[in-house]
Amino acid sequence: MDRSTVLLLASCWLFSGAMVAFLWSVSGLLRRGRRAWLSAYFVLACGLWLLGGFRMVALKSEPTDLLSVLLIPVVWSIGPTVYIWFRQNVVGQPGSTSQWIHFLWILPATIIAFWLFDGSSASGRIESLLLNTSFLGGKLLIMIYLLIPVYSMLWILEKDLRIRYRPMIGLFLVAFLALLLGALGSISGLEILRLISALSLPGIIMGGFMLGIHRPGLIHSLRDDFKAHRYRKSRLDALDIPHILSQMELLMKEEKPYLDEDFTLSSLAREMDLTIHQVSEILNARLNCSFSDYINGFRVRESLPMLKEEGDRTVLSIALAVGFNSRSAFHRSFKKFQGTTPLAYRRKLQ
Repeated sequence: MDRSTVLLLASCWLFSGAMVAFLWSVSGLLRRGRRAWLSAYFVLACGLWLLGGFRMVALKSEPTDLLSVLLIPVVWSIGPTVYIWFRQNVVGQPGSTSQWIHFLWILPATIIAFWLFDGSSASGRIESLLLNTSFLGGKLLIMIYLLIPVYSMLWILEKDLRIRYRPMIGLFLVAFLALLLGALGSISGLEILRLISALSLPGIIMGGFMLGIHRPGLIHSLRDDFKAHRYRKSRLDALDIPHILSQMELLMKEEKPYLDEDFTLSSLAREMDLTIHQVSEILNARLNCSFSDYINGFRVRESLPMLKEEGDRTVLSIALAVGFNSRSAFHRSFKKFQGTTPLAYRRKLQ
């Protein structure tokens, strides 16, 4: 495949991505009106960026002509737009005047664009530096702002919820990696990296468009999950968590309620004078474990001296004595916490 064919295919690909972005932006405005203006602008800006790439590849446009330099502030505004959209429409935080300070990045981008267009005010070396700054700055800004939704979905949401949003998380991460390649290309001067980055963007746009079609309620679901997370967090804010954890530990050591196989999460909540949801949240958020793992950990530890000192006692008898209701449940928990089976542990001691 010769160079002209490759350039033709690349041009068509970039143009296709731009058209999908424009279609996505317009359809969002038609369906949701003014409520969708942030997401519509973000997608439109990406489409204009791709169209700029198409002009450079297909039409051999100069990076310092009017249409090219006008794109610089647009690209630099993509990152802040993503952040404010995510904050308002997903996390559910109300809009405020202070959040628009993020768009101040447009000011240096506009200055760079003016200097590049007014070629008489910059030498060749300065022009090259400004071009690199315009390319690199826009990509770095988007990368930084992309980390906010990625962090929110990966580290704030619980594991079972993260699974639901894997396609969206994957799309954000692919976009981040594509931009990283472009940034490395701008720093090192390797055009191949910048080309790979540019050709990745239409696929990301199309992937986001298709995700919106196949999972139309995804953003609404994510917003509900963040709302539920804030509610659960607020339930714990007024509690003295370290004191509660120490009291739970004291209860387990002194009264050993876990020896009763019927001891449940509800039982523990009554003992601690808390709700079931509060106890569950404390265990999940602070100890990173479920109620069953928390209780079974004590049961397994209780069984260790019995396995060592009561050699004539069966494993099943010990399992029942420490609160398990079956040998298989004891076997699973013992292996989980000790890395071996009860019988193997006993043989090792002998």
